[in-house]
Amino acid sequence: MSLKNRIFKGAMALLAGLSLAACGNGGSESASNNGGGDGPIEIEYWHGNADTQGGQQVKELVDKFNESQDEVHVTPVYNEGLYVGLMKNLQTQAAAKKYPAVVQIGWAYREYFDENFESMKPAELIDKYAAEEDKDYMDTKFHDEFTNLAKNLEGEVLGFPYSASTAVIFVNEDLLAEAGVNPDEIKTYEDLFEAAKTVKDKTGKYGLNIDQSNDNWTSQQLIESNGGKVVTDDGKTAIGSDESVEAMGLWAEGIEEGYVFNGQTADGQQSFITGDVAMTNSTIAQRGNITRNASFNAKAIPLPSFGDKERAIPAGGSFLAVTAQDEAEQEASWKFIKFLFEPDNIAIWDEGTGYLPPTTDATENETLKKLIEEDQMYQTSYGQMEDLVPFSSFPGTNGLQASEKFRDARDRIFTGVSASEELPKAEDEINELLN
Repeated sequence: MSLKNRIFKGAMALLAGLSLAACGNGGSESASNNGGGDGPIEIEYWHGNADTQGGQQVKELVDKFNESQDEVHVTPVYNEGLYVGLMKNLQTQAAAKKYPAVVQIGWAYREYFDENFESMKPAELIDKYAAEEDKDYMDTKFHDEFTNLAKNLEGEVLGFPYSASTAVIFVNEDLLAEAGVNPDEIKTYEDLFEAAKTVKDKTGKYGLNIDQSNDNWTSQQLIESNGGKVVTDDGKTAIGSDESVEAMGLWAEGIEEGYVFNGQTADGQQSFITGDVAMTNSTIAQRGNITRNASFNAKAIPLPSFGDKERAIPAGGSFLAVTAQDEAEQEASWKFIKFLFEPDNIAIWDEGTGYLPPTTDATENETLKKLIEEDQMYQTSYGQMEDLVPFSSFPGTNGLQASEKFRDARDRIFTGVSASEELPKAEDEINELLN
């Protein structure tokens, strides 16, 4: 059974059940300040969550953990630039042999992380530090569909699946009504871009933002929904294909004609919240930010398709990896991770963001259960699980550089360079890196 089908099968089963910065000094080479005194073990938790996308919940959860016991003290460390920024900072720390204890690793970087950094896999961590009743933790705690996202090409689980998301189209119902656009009639990308153009013509405001994610998440979404492929089964890229050129060219055309917002992800999302953009193609993890801060009627609609082609919706989010090198820090990391996955704590995380719960017991928390059953935005995200695909991950020691070349090519297209010229060139350069 394909990963896509496994994800869909598990997601539908879950739905059925519900119906019923600066990084400071960072890390430690060994636990030089740990284990030698009477104080708690000190560990760092690296994340990429700005306040608008989980940062407040990170602080709440870390504070709750620190106050709940006196054996381990966790310091959260925010890395600007989300998963890309974190990976770059982790490179610096690894070169100095100063690893943090627990890190969020974006799905797109699983192969690069696995091949370039020292970490303790969940199986080893649990075997060494878990109590007997937790030895089957990975088998019983998580839905297989989410655990599969944390596997490398050899099928080894690299970390604990934590943040799982799809993109959706968030819409400003008031602004669309002013422009005479019915969001429920948007089924294809042609519909979406035509609606965006109508908004611009009727209101003078941007019709659409598509997050310009620095890990190429939305680029993969468009390219593969049009039948293209970012990373092929043999570990190469095919971003120079006709399908890729057409999809990215459509996005660039909207920017050139002025009805699609052109700017960094955070700027596009904020412009939607302030009412200056009518629709935004963004992660469901923006649900909390939008519902708390938007002053208009907002809802989510499903991602469109290219005509009658099958949608490809990359799974967003991250897994938690243990990079602690010292045994005391490794054991402390296990205690912290186990805490994060308790039902009430997963509820804090998912309710505050919009991420989908990866654990089998998440709905023991009644608030989260009710939210998943009744929230329109959550339901829209869940309804897309049939078309979920793994986040493309460039393999090898040059994987991060390959991802950056793809992003740079996208950015050049948005400044007026032809997609038919830029993408085949970038494909050749990336494949040379991956050889």
